Amino acid sequence: MKKPLSLVPLLLVALLLFACPEITPPKEATNEVQASSDSNIDSDTLITLTGTITYVELEGGFFGFIAKDGKKYTLKNLPKAFKKDGLLVTLKAIPIKDVVTFYQYGEYIEVSEVQIINNQ
Repeated sequence: MKKPLSLVPLLLVALLLFACPEITPPKEATNEVQASSDSNIDSDTLITLTGTITYVELEGGFFGFIAKDGKKYTLKNLPKAFKKDGLLVTLKAIPIKDVVTFYQYGEYIEVSEVQIINNQ
C-alpha cells in the first residue's frame, strides 16, 4: 500500500514540469495594454487637429484632446508644457491603429507637434 502513495509526489512533480514548459516574467505596468510598434503607426497619415487639451478624471486621470468636431483622442507623447486643462491648440499627430489603452478615450494618436492658439 505504501508504493502507490510514494508515486503521488513523483507524478505531481512530473505533471508540473510538463504542464508549464515556459514561465515568463510579468510585463511592466504601462498605460497601454498593447505596446505600439512600427506596424501599428500609420506614418503616411499625419493629421492636423484643432481643439482643446482636457484633463479627464478617468482611470487615475490623464490629458486627452477634444477636436472642434467633438471627436475625442488619447494623446501619446504630449509634452509636459502643454498639459493644461482648457488649453486651445493645433496639433499634428500620427494615428496609431490596433492599440487598446486603459483609458479607452477616443482614437489613440502620437503627438508630433503642438502650437498654442490661446493660453487661458
